[in-house]
Amino acid sequence: MRAFLKKFTRRRILVLLAAVLLIVAGVFAYFQFFRDKGVSGVDNPPSGEAYSICLTPPTDGSKPEDHTALENIGYIIGRLSARDFYHSESVSKATASALFGTVNVTQNVVGSKDYKDGVLIVSSISTSASAFAPSKAIQRFYGEDKAVVRNAASDNKNDWDGIYTEWSSAAPSEVLTPAEHINRYGLWGTEFSDYVINEKTLFSTDAVVTREGDEYVLVVSLSVSSENGMEDATEYYKRQMKTMGDLDSFPKFSSAELTFRFGEDWTIYSLQTNEVYTSQKGFSADCVGENVVTYSYEEEKVDVSDYEEYFIHYADAAVTGPAEEERTALDYLSAGFAPVLTEENTAFSIDGTIAGTPVSGAAVLNMQGGSLNSLRLAIGDLSAAYEQGSLFLRYKDFLGRLSADALFSQISFGSDSFDLSSLDLSLIHI
Repeated sequence: MRAFLKKFTRRRILVLLAAVLLIVAGVFAYFQFFRDKGVSGVDNPPSGEAYSICLTPPTDGSKPEDHTALENIGYIIGRLSARDFYHSESVSKATASALFGTVNVTQNVVGSKDYKDGVLIVSSISTSASAFAPSKAIQRFYGEDKAVVRNAASDNKNDWDGIYTEWSSAAPSEVLTPAEHINRYGLWGTEFSDYVINEKTLFSTDAVVTREGDEYVLVVSLSVSSENGMEDATEYYKRQMKTMGDLDSFPKFSSAELTFRFGEDWTIYSLQTNEVYTSQKGFSADCVGENVVTYSYEEEKVDVSDYEEYFIHYADAAVTGPAEEERTALDYLSAGFAPVLTEENTAFSIDGTIAGTPVSGAAVLNMQGGSLNSLRLAIGDLSAAYEQGSLFLRYKDFLGRLSADALFSQISFGSDSFDLSSLDLSLIHI
């Protein structure tokens, strides 16, 4: 390697290598993005309705430690559903990592639920700084047989202010039947949780309550698949995630853990959810999420004023069905590359600038059965071939190989610039 660096100008080597790395990484990322595009889960909701357990709390003087995990959950939900009013706020954070860690995305979601005088209004504001994740803000009113949905007054997420976001005064974006809502946003707003919690979904049935001061704590895990003889607690929740995240398909959960904090009379104080799953938005990403919901029972904190100010005018509005989804930049990119996927060999010319130095060359993309087989490039004096998970390099009399892991360690898709000094030539095997 030292002889090689002495013989040729280091900067020229770095410029040419940077060009190759960017092109190969970009092509590889594209096929990670779109190889599963359009493939999604079942688009129809499960037949029938599924609800979480709901029980009337006992009046025999028994306490939470005298009951099973499922009974305690039923009493918690029963206590909440019997209230004349309540307010809850939720704070969520999900992190996603993909493409060997070169793509890292954080999604933050805040929300509120207010119930009083038979009026239920739910708000959800989801934001991300990444182009790979959408930002959405919606507010929903739940009537007897329809859900009325409106967006934020501004399309600019920088104008949003969490649960105090200003909402649009224009006509609703959607008016949905219960079935349409289930398929688009998951469970109806009157449900306790996005998860279905009952005897068919509670995995840790032997969980026991513990006491921390005046609070009782119950930690349970839920079934996240129907393959284990139980039912999938995430069945409806996944539909909401697909809609709010503009995902290609339903997420696949590995685990879901819930922590209930409640009082001796089964009044719920907070619910924390920790979940692990994979999502598909062009590429597959490993995700970890945490959500904390806190509950308040002070009447002055309950705000359903948006009903009189807005939703009352649309309570009897005709059902519109789901809003039409706008095509994203990734959708247009996929359509533009469609002809490439059907050709065995496609030639490209390369022209660009790396660190102020013009580069030009040619590339040939080889496809087999719609999948990337190999990519061959010639840029200046540097030739390269990507196949079978490795990048092979040739510069005059120098031959080297770079593994896929090493390749992606050199590229960060979250960066706005490319730093030649960050390249590590020692990763190239001679």
